[in-house]
Amino acid sequence: MDTQTAYAQALEYLYSQSPLFSKIGKAAIKPGLDNIRKFCTALDNPQANFRSIHIAGTNG
Repeated sequence: MDTQTAYAQALEYLYSQSPLFSKIGKAAIKPGLDNIRKFCTALDNPQANFRSIHIAGTNG
């Protein structure tokens, strides 16, 4: 399998698993930081290991 095919398949899988706003509407929006905090905790808080500035828009 070539790299481009593998990439396309990976994207297709990720999009099929995530609750995209365009697919399900308002139910895809999860206000708050609980999910990302749990994710960071599961990864042993890698963001604490380097200095950075996060610049984001309304969609993070």
